[in-house]
Amino acid sequence: MHLEFVSSFEIRISNSSLFLVSIIPAAKILLPAPQTLTYFTPHELPMGSLVLIPLNKKIVVGAVIETKNLSGQKMALRRADFELKGVAKILTPLPVLDEKQLQLAQWIHRYYWCPLGAAIKMMLPEKIQNPRFKSQNYDLKNETRNKTEQKLILVPEINLIDKLVQQYKTGDAILLHSQLTDKQYFENWLKVKTGEAKTIIGTRIALFAPFVNLKEIIIEEEHSPHYKAQQTPCFHTRETATTLSKLWNAQIIFKSRTPSIETTWLAENKKIILQSSATNANEPKIVVVDLRNELKEENFSIFSRELQEGLGSILEKKMQAILFINHRGASGALLCRECGYISKCKNCDAPLIYHLQPPRLTCHHCGHSENSPILCPNCHGAKIKFLSAGTQKAETEFKKLFPTATISRMDSDVAKEEKTAGEIIKNFNNGKTQVLVGTQILFSGALEKVPLAAMIIADTLFHLPDFRSNERTFRTINQLGELTEKKLIIQTYSPQNSAIRAAAEGSYEMFYQEEIKDRQLLSYPPFSQLIKLTYKHKNNKQAEQQAKILAERIKQQLLNLKLSPLVIILGPSPAFIPKIRNQYIWQIVLKSRVENLEERNKILQTVPPGWIIDVDPIMII
Repeated sequence: MHLEFVSSFEIRISNSSLFLVSIIPAAKILLPAPQTLTYFTPHELPMGSLVLIPLNKKIVVGAVIETKNLSGQKMALRRADFELKGVAKILTPLPVLDEKQLQLAQWIHRYYWCPLGAAIKMMLPEKIQNPRFKSQNYDLKNETRNKTEQKLILVPEINLIDKLVQQYKTGDAILLHSQLTDKQYFENWLKVKTGEAKTIIGTRIALFAPFVNLKEIIIEEEHSPHYKAQQTPCFHTRETATTLSKLWNAQIIFKSRTPSIETTWLAENKKIILQSSATNANEPKIVVVDLRNELKEENFSIFSRELQEGLGSILEKKMQAILFINHRGASGALLCRECGYISKCKNCDAPLIYHLQPPRLTCHHCGHSENSPILCPNCHGAKIKFLSAGTQKAETEFKKLFPTATISRMDSDVAKEEKTAGEIIKNFNNGKTQVLVGTQILFSGALEKVPLAAMIIADTLFHLPDFRSNERTFRTINQLGELTEKKLIIQTYSPQNSAIRAAAEGSYEMFYQEEIKDRQLLSYPPFSQLIKLTYKHKNNKQAEQQAKILAERIKQQLLNLKLSPLVIILGPSPAFIPKIRNQYIWQIVLKSRVENLEERNKILQTVPPGWIIDVDPIMII
């Protein structure tokens, strides 16, 4: 075949025909630039096959979505204002992605307003994306005969998979998660594609497996924040799995003992199926301790009298206890009670947290650390005090009260590696440790139930300026309650808080009814969709200026589209932590009641490159 470029739009062909192929590059092409590009090839390629293509001086993988004979496209080519390039290499002449996967990728692109190629990339094992991949060595055909019915079971964290395998008694289940090697992942992926896999258990990445006959999706612990991706594309498992179930006409079941408010609302309105997970056969007695009364009685310890007595009784009987606190470190930020100075990181503008090992003030965002001052750096006063307490502080205080007892700490400082965390859990379950104190990481392990559990300070959970703070508080108390069979002590300065009251009553329904009223009153999900727009820059004035420019641009677009009554703009404002790693952070939050996705995306088209778009964010601070 002879191919000659006469101009950017005219091609002369002899002895053979050419085809135009529409391809989605598996790369992040910034929006609103076109996400599907056109190339030429002498081969007629099926939809879903993979090729290597030139893109911005690089060679990247691309997925074919359409092939047309060049002879019928001459007029279109003459009108084109781009230079047509050829496919560099055919990776897989057979389809790797099926129509439903391509439809799911398109939905993710539109719903989360993210690069289409980023969604495509999630569906391809790393091994296939290797330019040296030899497709002839593998059977990439989708099984079409005697299609096995497939079930997908999703878990929020990898360490829960073994528990689920035992629960569902599926020893032959295929696993899909990020800790598999490239070879292991590809082999399991291939078993799904060929129909060999009947049950697939995995984390959110398993949504993008090449199913051949998906009939059921089960989402365990649906409330978990781990179901929301934090990198582009920032998809949420709930919405994505629901879309996948519609594509396959598969049943989808959500499971949780404390489901998210949005999921409960959807179930109440008959839009999804929600099942309550198994509850404690023996619900623990819940005791709420008002820490204000402890101060009145001159008990200045972080351990209330109720908790001290409970621990003393447990230890005397050679039993065990679990203590939860929301912060690692010895204490919170350093406060001067004379001038109001608070120790902050010079890089992040976030409070520095005091740690005992080593004895330093440390930033939990960038790792910066410095010595703790004896006098206030601002006014040189001596009345400096640490706010709140952390796991190290709890451990130290406990040792003072019970010097002969054994205690271990489980937070991200000591359990940085999975092996270390496993050892801590093993020693506790085997009775080598009497008391375990830790942060949220406690709920990630397979801990045995104990007679006593306690939340040392609940207020740090619900005093965050985020609309889900109460929901997280209620859920954390319930998670802690699942670790004890007899008694749970909640220490707080705000016993009247709705989450505390409902948790003490053991009533999710009571909490839900109060929370859903507040959500409706303030137009928070499920009564609106939130979209968080974030901008970062080393210059604060520049960040502020860009945020204000975008806010005005969005207002104007809303006026143009006549959508102003349906969208509330919050901000622009500095983020809750306004500076991280020497970058200032500004954000805009949209409360949208625009139901039409195309109309909503016309608003997002005003967002320039450089901004982070997070649709349905887990937190808005």
